[in-house]
Amino acid sequence: SPCGGRDALARRHGFTVERHGNLGITGSRGFVAAWLAERPSVETVLHMEDDMLFDTRDGACRNGFRTRVERLVPRALAALRASPDLAFLKLSFTEFYGDHRENWAWHNLGEADRAALFPHGPATRFDEVRAHEGLAYGVGEVFYSNWPALMTREALLALLPDDAPRAESALMVQWLRLARARAWRSGVLFASPIRHHRVHHYAAHERFEG
Repeated sequence: SPCGGRDALARRHGFTVERHGNLGITGSRGFVAAWLAERPSVETVLHMEDDMLFDTRDGACRNGFRTRVERLVPRALAALRASPDLAFLKLSFTEFYGDHRENWAWHNLGEADRAALFPHGPATRFDEVRAHEGLAYGVGEVFYSNWPALMTREALLALLPDDAPRAESALMVQWLRLARARAWRSGVLFASPIRHHRVHHYAAHERFEG
């Protein structure tokens, strides 16, 4: 069975599998935050999704960034650890519905908040460009989203307390306010090695929304 195959793969690589039904993307991350709160020795979380896969094709995304990155996760993890000021590092610059040239939180704010928080428009604010182990990444005010990322324990617990919203759009805004209040910075790779291969569709009422 598919589950049996996944369980065998997990055992082979030393992973523990937990199943709690369909919690939804942010519901699952809320579960991870609660799990993490009881395990202070865990420093970093890798967020992935089952239809967002590593791109194995050589080429470039529509923004010109490479789509194939060898040893993506260990190199990105090393980059995050080399930047202790980062709350998270997202693993793909170009996404299915857009990219990181804009801060998507802007689209989820009212006009008054847009004017106050983004007086110069929605462009993503990058403070600097860094490189580690051959990976270049931008550092600044990178928006939170459900796309694959490495995230620190402190940032995840702050973003997803028990009463956190479960809508991605609300979490984007919540992260923006949280990051500005704490002067936190976030980053995104200048590469696009994640391919959104959506094959599973189900009705919204089947997902946990909090």
